[in-house]
Amino acid sequence: MDFFERLKAFVDYFGMHSSPERFGSVMLQSVIPANQFDEMNVAPHHQAEINEVNRLATEAWKAMRPLIAEIKERIPEVFDEQIRGGWIRSPDE
Repeated sequence: MDFFERLKAFVDYFGMHSSPERFGSVMLQSVIPANQFDEMNVAPHHQAEINEVNRLATEAWKAMRPLIAEIKERIPEVFDEQIRGGWIRSPDE
């Protein structure tokens, strides 16, 4: 699978198995982090979903690394300025 396919698999799964939560004045889409299992009473099926979302995210990240390396090699000046980014869920989504 290439980066796009892995990223799509992560996004699709995350969209189906996550929920919006209020964090201060902002709504965030989240799942319970795996390192919090011991602190919370998380049902086994939720643990499985969280583990799968983490696995899919890791696979997408791994697939992105060669793509970044190729971009750095072909167009190194792209990385001269720090990349700022973030994703905020719009109210209509």
